[in-house]
Amino acid sequence: MVCSYLVYGVFFGSSLPSRLFVPPTRDDVIADANRIAYIALVHSQESVDGIIDALNAIYHIQHTFVIHASRIELLNYLNEQFYQSINVHIINTHSTKWGGDGLALATIEMIRTALSFDSQWSRIILIDGSAYPLQKPQFIEKHAKVSIGSSPICIKGIKDDSCARFNHVAFKQPFGKRPPNCPTKTSCTNTPNNRPVFYGMQWFILSRDLAQAVADDIKWRLYLQGMHIPDESLILSIVHDALASRNQVVPDYAFIYVEWDEKRCGKSMGPGHPCEFNESNLQLLGRMATEGRLFARKLIPGTKIRQRIQSEIW
Repeated sequence: MVCSYLVYGVFFGSSLPSRLFVPPTRDDVIADANRIAYIALVHSQESVDGIIDALNAIYHIQHTFVIHASRIELLNYLNEQFYQSINVHIINTHSTKWGGDGLALATIEMIRTALSFDSQWSRIILIDGSAYPLQKPQFIEKHAKVSIGSSPICIKGIKDDSCARFNHVAFKQPFGKRPPNCPTKTSCTNTPNNRPVFYGMQWFILSRDLAQAVADDIKWRLYLQGMHIPDESLILSIVHDALASRNQVVPDYAFIYVEWDEKRCGKSMGPGHPCEFNESNLQLLGRMATEGRLFARKLIPGTKIRQRIQSEIW
């Protein structure tokens, strides 16, 4: 049977999610130092189902959750699921088309929302609807530490200015080429505070003070405005700038497991796409959990991989 829905006068086919929010039963008290704000972007039926599955695993009344839904019918569905949960906030502030500014700006808005609604959490974690915890929630709460991409950008062929590429018209276009990695660069000119521009995976764990630096930033947003795929540069550059001003560095620690080698996951996803995990990858995911990874993505929706992670890896 195919169901249809009328939402705000717009007709949608069988495109609404199906998962129900059933929070885990937890009566433990979490110390302030272990309280977390989880933020997530969702843009499809599958990603909403996935984030509900994740919250069914990691939810605690002392944590804060902010979800940015890119479509009105998804926002409505999430509001229905979480209307009794005062610590879950559903927002819709930006268009989140891949490659544009919206993904980064929506992420910053989620950070601001988490800061404004809860003054107690100590770390903020960005995930999405394809991510799922490889560890028990209590382990994540105790062991989550700052983690963010750390590849500075090197500019070749456009002047000698290591950051001139970001002022070049080619990199203001919708599908400009991404800059290469240059791990030897430590400083730039004509950038905010003459810091390097960083790029990498957008998934992060930030301390509260670093999250506040992201929320307060103006200079980097203006500098990278119009850049292709700013979600993989903007927040990273803000955070590394803030760390450099304190003479701090990010430790080499990747909290989320994303596999780009198709030989390891057993099937080809095409260039530029990470592996999608199913039950055949359970042993691999178990090894990643043993190595200390907290989450994995992308998990294929509609399979039993999430249930088996809980029963066989946790």
